[in-house]
Amino acid sequence: MAAGYRTGIFSGKITFYWAREEPAIAQSWQPVIRCKEAAHSEEHEVAGGLMSSVTDHIQGIAEILSECLNRAEQEARRPEQGAGSPPPEQYECPEAS
Repeated sequence: MAAGYRTGIFSGKITFYWAREEPAIAQSWQPVIRCKEAAHSEEHEVAGGLMSSVTDHIQGIAEILSECLNRAEQEARRPEQGAGSPPPEQYECPEAS
């Protein structure tokens, strides 16, 4: 069964936090981001490199993360549009294959 498993692109919203000093990491994820609808992905640039962004610059990423969590909480409290409809299915993006 595992040998026949095929991955797909996650259909929910994805929030990316990119280290400003390492743009190649953000660039490497662009094929995935291009496969998402604009409303289903969000990108934030944070100060520092991969490790220093969560050590030396933790306050900056904490503020951005807090804003994102607050917004997600507000969105979750809104009445659902299309309640009762099935969840979106996973799909595959030709660029990511």
